[in-house]
Amino acid sequence: MPLTRLAINIGSMAVQIEADDPKDALVHASFFAELPTKCPMCGDAVRPFYRQVDKFKYWGLVCSGSEVHENTFGQHQDDGRLFYKHRAWIVKPVGAANGEPAPDPTPPPAGAAATTTGADHTAGPGSCTCRTTSKYHSSKCPAWSPAR
Repeated sequence: MPLTRLAINIGSMAVQIEADDPKDALVHASFFAELPTKCPMCGDAVRPFYRQVDKFKYWGLVCSGSEVHENTFGQHQDDGRLFYKHRAWIVKPVGAANGEPAPDPTPPPAGAAATTTGADHTAGPGSCTCRTTSKYHSSKCPAWSPAR
């Protein structure tokens, strides 16, 4: 059977797919066709990313907005193919667009501890990580207040 070739434009990217079978070509093409060309949270352009932390590998999309949004792809266990998770967009901490989260440069005031309200926050010694924004909180965060 002749080789099947497809070219797909995704925003500013061009992806070329080659497969031995037209069905396989469509399987691969459907993944790329499903990807958004603009961030669904802010409307800015998106680009693919890859990073590896220790033995863990991450593939996904990241937007170019002033507030960085990221979506990591899922991976099928049986054949290793990637899939796009439509509702998995998160806000990346400031400075973390190209790798690990940036450390919080603002330490809490001396003798203060973080206190938060609601079930969406996990308290820690002097700071917390918000489960809704995935940001590290500090005294500049509206959810942070000194212990009373």
